[in-house]
Amino acid sequence: MLTLPEDWRQCTAGTSARAILSQADDLREYRTAARLRTRACFELLRDSFWGSVVEGGPHILFAERFIRINDFVFLIADAADDAVLEQATHLARTAHEVEVLAPPGTQTLIKEALNSLRASRVTVKPLDDDVDLRALFTGMDTGTDRTAVLSDLLLRYSKLCEDNDVLHLAVSPAGLHPLPIEQLRRNLRRIAPRPMDAPEASSAVTLVKRRDDPINLDTSRRIAKQTC
Repeated sequence: MLTLPEDWRQCTAGTSARAILSQADDLREYRTAARLRTRACFELLRDSFWGSVVEGGPHILFAERFIRINDFVFLIADAADDAVLEQATHLARTAHEVEVLAPPGTQTLIKEALNSLRASRVTVKPLDDDVDLRALFTGMDTGTDRTAVLSDLLLRYSKLCEDNDVLHLAVSPAGLHPLPIEQLRRNLRRIAPRPMDAPEASSAVTLVKRRDDPINLDTSRRIAKQTC
């Protein structure tokens, strides 16, 4: 198993992600760890927040190299190479927007390369920063402290490692506890504003709002087959 700093409770989600990814990279398994760590974040958002405030929830497709939420694609890059650039530009032809989640330290290189290719609707963000932001907003939206969110994320990540037969990439520090998801969802249902009461609040869920366009789950599955 991988290890975390002894004071992991004081760490941010991004710091823990960097520790996991660095060790996985040493084992030549960065891609797997990055995919599962990112998926854990989106699963927590799906289970706690989106399922409470978005009717029906978003369409989510977890593929080998990317995560698609309705017509937004998050491409999980494992290196700053031609393959990532090709995948990003290919996905951008059919998706409303593509965000490349770059390995720590490669954001600038990938961004400049995509700019030289005039890739539209593609943004680049370090994966550890993305994990940090999603954990931060999950805590703010659910009224949960940082350590509790991190604990749940690490448990989800380790469970995904077990389910994907890569238990050696899991982490198991003492003191991990899952979040009370059902209680969080009940709280969110009570405080979530209705559109007629606060129209401006709809911007908080723009990312997962369904759009009337040809993009659908079948299209996502075809893209997954082409790019995985």
